[in-house]
Amino acid sequence: MRKIKMRLDTARTTVPSSFVVALVSQYDAFLGRLIQVLFTLKPDAVNVSDKTLSFSELLDFGSIEAAKTFILEKEVESLLRNSHAEQFIWLEKKFDILLKKDLKVWPEFIELTERRNLLVHTGGIVSSQYIKNCKEHGVSLNEDIKPGKQLFINAEYVTKAYECIFEIGVKLAHVLWRKVNPTTRSDADNNLNNIAYELIGEGKYKLAACLLDLATSPVFKKDSAESIKRMLTINKAQAYKWMGDSNKANATLTAEDWSATRDDFKLAVAVLTDDFAEAVRMAVV
Repeated sequence: MRKIKMRLDTARTTVPSSFVVALVSQYDAFLGRLIQVLFTLKPDAVNVSDKTLSFSELLDFGSIEAAKTFILEKEVESLLRNSHAEQFIWLEKKFDILLKKDLKVWPEFIELTERRNLLVHTGGIVSSQYIKNCKEHGVSLNEDIKPGKQLFINAEYVTKAYECIFEIGVKLAHVLWRKVNPTTRSDADNNLNNIAYELIGEGKYKLAACLLDLATSPVFKKDSAESIKRMLTINKAQAYKWMGDSNKANATLTAEDWSATRDDFKLAVAVLTDDFAEAVRMAVV
């Protein structure tokens, strides 16, 4: 019985920690694939002055395309060896775009990735480097977080880690998608709306709401088609309503003029604002 208890205690510690390490590893793999796609769409961004090949090396590759692929792979490998904060700086410079502005989840992301480093290298024991990096990026640490303290991972932390990685990954991909390939804006908008809609269907209202806040922000939606703007707004109101914030849901809807929109939009607004008499009237017309 004692051995079983010891095994259970070990599992309670190692399993959540393994999830966190795996989450960050999946993010790293995602980032690598994302950069490869971005460079495919924008080849001139691969202009890396310190990556050179000799004539004999070019002959070994057999083609310019094979050589380009090799250089791209080396560039991605080099980037992924940097810290996660340095990766964002690299992306901002490479694609001439601000990625961390108004990104409220940034401190949480930094703490998560720094904690992952602790789990891998120190077994979760706090180091001075962890504290330094967290403070540099605005992470609010408890007063008892000192070098040598053991950090443990519970179910709540794992859930927050998943939401953080999901938010960062989707936002990063969509901001860069619109920057690098603006001609496919409608595809990007529909993709983001579908992601949020699926999250609402799964009951992940908070995560859907944070994505839709970005999608409906003035800068983000200025070049979107009118129909997709309406759908994003409706889904944003849904997310807030179902998570219990009816005031935010109503404010989201009343900020728009729905008088000249399609009947299905008007019906959605009536239902979400609890105007059931109007909803019934429209449904039977």
